[in-house]
Amino acid sequence: PGWARLRPGGWIAVGALIGALAACGGSDDGADSAPPLPGTVDAAGARIDGPDGARVDVPPDALGSAVRIGIAKDATTAPGLPSDSGFTLASNVYTITPHGQAFTKPVKVTLPLDATRLVPGGQLVLLKAQPGGEWVVHTDVTRSGSEASIEVRDFSI
Repeated sequence: PGWARLRPGGWIAVGALIGALAACGGSDDGADSAPPLPGTVDAAGARIDGPDGARVDVPPDALGSAVRIGIAKDATTAPGLPSDSGFTLASNVYTITPHGQAFTKPVKVTLPLDATRLVPGGQLVLLKAQPGGEWVVHTDVTRSGSEASIEVRDFSI
């Protein structure tokens, strides 16, 4: 999804709790005539929009079957940061589900960030975690205005 280390040459981060909650539901009754639920992506690919401009772009052929992808602004299961980490919030924390979802091609996760919190010369990173886990720093983040994006192959680490 976000935390930022606000010092020159330090870390500037946007946070995502990717794969934080298990997606549940569905039916095994064999009915296939119902229209797909909002947020459902199949082999054709799609863009799933979440709160505040957060989104997931799934390219064609990244999935073998239909999957319901959810994006929520939710930090309730996010791990805390150690007080000596030097990171401070630069974005809301977003939970992207379903947990453990893998893709055959990279999908693009884009999250809004507060550009006023960025420090010139800092390195933009994304922190990714699971409930009960630790934040993992990802440095392959792209910034465009007040958004940060990263390509991932799964919603877990």
